[in-house]
Amino acid sequence: MHNSIYSDELDPKLVILAIPEAQRTPFQRDYAKAVMAIRAAADLPVNTLADAANYARRMLYGQWLGAVMVTLDSKSVAPKSVAVSPYVERFTAARCCWMDPATQDELSNAEAARRLRRAQQAGSGAAVLEPFMGVSFLGNVTDRTVYDRMTADELVVTLFVMRRSTLLHKGGGAYSRSCFPALAAMDVGEPHHMTAPQWETVWIESLTTPLFTAIRSDPPEPASAGQAIDSLTYMAHRLPLLDSDRAMSYRLLVMVTAEVGDDDALLSSASVLARLGEAQSHDYAFAFGTCLRMHTLLYGILSVRPRVTMGELRAAVAKAHEARKRLKKMYLWGLVQQAVRSQMTDVQRALDEMEDLPDTAVLQLPYKGRAEGSGGPAASTNSPAVQAGADSKPICDGCHKRFLQYLRCGGCRQRRYCGKECQTKDWRGGHKATCKQLAAAARAEAEAAVQAGSKTEQGTGERA
Repeated sequence: MHNSIYSDELDPKLVILAIPEAQRTPFQRDYAKAVMAIRAAADLPVNTLADAANYARRMLYGQWLGAVMVTLDSKSVAPKSVAVSPYVERFTAARCCWMDPATQDELSNAEAARRLRRAQQAGSGAAVLEPFMGVSFLGNVTDRTVYDRMTADELVVTLFVMRRSTLLHKGGGAYSRSCFPALAAMDVGEPHHMTAPQWETVWIESLTTPLFTAIRSDPPEPASAGQAIDSLTYMAHRLPLLDSDRAMSYRLLVMVTAEVGDDDALLSSASVLARLGEAQSHDYAFAFGTCLRMHTLLYGILSVRPRVTMGELRAAVAKAHEARKRLKKMYLWGLVQQAVRSQMTDVQRALDEMEDLPDTAVLQLPYKGRAEGSGGPAASTNSPAVQAGADSKPICDGCHKRFLQYLRCGGCRQRRYCGKECQTKDWRGGHKATCKQLAAAARAEAEAAVQAGSKTEQGTGERA
């Protein structure tokens, strides 16, 4: 069973490796190197901690180079994960193990091997459930001093295991940075050699998934979420300091600023991500950054709003569409689409609504639809945006006090705030969970109103 969203026929690895090396873009070259490094590590032994660390260094190099785009084959990686995780149990407070797909019970390695052999002998068409790699939690790390004594080999194996199982444990940020120079002293002269800043990047990127999981937990745990946000904010600002020329150094900063609703920082980081992505022919970084940049320009709550013309919007979207075509050919567009689907829809809708404007037209931002002074036809008064504007006594949704002017939530456009502090408070207090639903409801109501108006006009025309 492959841990991948792709079939063998749609595997980006096959597409990119088939491109002649001389014709690959810098992004494609890095992707190919990442795939080859991971494949070369597949047959390495993991019988000792030193062996496991040697294997993990190569695997993490491949994942660092390929960023979020290189998927791993669980058939080859899962057995290694189960084999190496006992070396670092005292740091992770968890163990990778085989589990029964029917009962979710832990299986011994011998029983798992027997079932895997039976499934292999039965063939791919047989209805045989293979054991899968799961996680057995062992409690909490009670001796916090273990992190002070952690060796470079133990750190690199821990990072590999964390990436495989997205373990969330309280010691994640406690590892000593003294291990990074020690890791950088290994593999010198080898293709997979990494510097101390690159190893720190691996450490940060290994922690992001469990930290985001803590923020988005249901039901929410305010204390854990607050700590996770603080950690992610620090890490997001740290990555560009480690390598300011690497486009993907800014991806986490974009994600964190979007999560906390800091539109000024989101615009800045998304702009850098898009700029470096374009300069380095990194289509994922360019498309991801451009989509969020244009969405924030159109709908964000910004302290200083740049001047944007219709021509600039069209040009940016056109370039993003070209990047999408290239990513589709490599079967990588789905990764961007998963992350920014709603923002892409919003930007395209605005572009369609303003298609009659000339390139020289300066956009009236934040964009609130053509009904609010942008020169298009008036919308129905049943529109949520129009109703909100007609409310004679609006209040702040954060402190519930009345002010003369308000900021609006850049996602749903339905919540008002007297300032950033109230917006952040409301977001963490529950609006994060309802923002998308409010936006969807508002869009549905507005579309229904437009359709109703269209039918009325058609009826009038027929009677005429």
